[in-house]
Order: sequence, then structure tokens, then C-alpha cells
Amino acid sequence: MLIFLWLTYVVLSIITSIKVVLNKRNPLAAALWLVIIWLAPYLGVFFYFMLGINRVKRKAVGMRKGLHRYNHPTLEKFIVTEGKLDLHEISSYYIPLAKSIHRLAEQSLIDGNEIEPLFTGNTAYNAMLEAIAYSKNLSC
Repeated sequence: MLIFLWLTYVVLSIITSIKVVLNKRNPLAAALWLVIIWLAPYLGVFFYFMLGINRVKRKAVGMRKGLHRYNHPTLEKFIVTEGKLDLHEISSYYIPLAKSIHRLAEQSLIDGNEIEPLFTGNTAYNAMLEAIAYSKNLSC
């Protein structure tokens, strides 16, 4: 009976450890969960499944599966090439930026957009207030 309990603990801990390593993005959090799983028999596995899984994010991903993303005809299937950038009157100097934006935001760099880096919280907050005021003026 003792061997069965020990084998069950080892198998559950291995399965949970694999789940932790594959799903946790923060290495420190993953390491802490692994310590808890292996040093607290059965309780570590229980605590991970109760507290360690982000169910809100998982539910949000599940809810978005049926929704179609907004696709502007110009941006649909946009592959960053020099020819495409010339078509949109974008300098080839911006190819790395266009690729980064396309990968990160799933949007494309097109004429008329601009990026303004905001390095402090105060400048970001003031820029947000200005944008809100500007949008209110447009809607009136």
C-alpha cells in the first residue's frame, strides 16, 4: 500500500511538473511551484491545480475562439516586403519596425500612423488625457 501511495505521488508530481514547465512564463514562479509540488506530497499538486492555473485568461481565450478579429481590407494578409511598403508609401528604412508591429499587434504599419514613445508615467497619462479630449471634440 505504501508503494502504491508513493508511486501515485511521483506520477502526479511528474505530470504536474511538466504542466508547470510548459505553462508558466515566469521562471521564478515555475521554480517555486516545482518546489511546492515536490516538497508537499499531494498538497503541492492540489494547490497548483487550485491556485496556480489562470482560469480567467483561459476562459477569455475560450470566449474569443468564435469571434473574428477586425480586419481592414488593406491589412488583411499583409506580409512585410519592400514592395508592399512601397505600395503604402512607407520607406524601406521602416521594414524592421513594420515587421515588429505586425508580429506584436497583428496590425500593419500603414501611412498616417505614428508612434510616440512615452518614457514616464506622467507623459503617458498626459497623452491619454489629450487623446480623450481630442476624441470628445471629434464626437461633438
